[in-house]
Amino acid sequence: MSQETPRTVHLGRFDPLEAPIVLDLLHEHGIFALSNAAADQAEGSVTDDAAHGRIFVDAAKLDEARRLIEEELPDRIEQMSRSLDEGYAAQEEIGDQPLNPQ
Repeated sequence: MSQETPRTVHLGRFDPLEAPIVLDLLHEHGIFALSNAAADQAEGSVTDDAAHGRIFVDAAKLDEARRLIEEELPDRIEQMSRSLDEGYAAQEEIGDQPLNPQ
């Protein structure tokens, strides 16, 4: 028996860096979500919105999805940013080390 795709509604537009984070967050909470970022880019729009992927969610879970985006997305992005900064700092430290310490 195949799973049916739920009826979806537009959640919003997200920049190319945020969209995968939003999708992961929603999927982690069991919310069906999909993006048509590739289709948006293929349309060749000259507006600023062309770079933003539209995300659609299960209509029955729209309110929950909005709540998650409002409450959890900022923290998730902050954590990722902090991890990147720590990674760059560690890479700089490694780069300062001699290749063959003796």
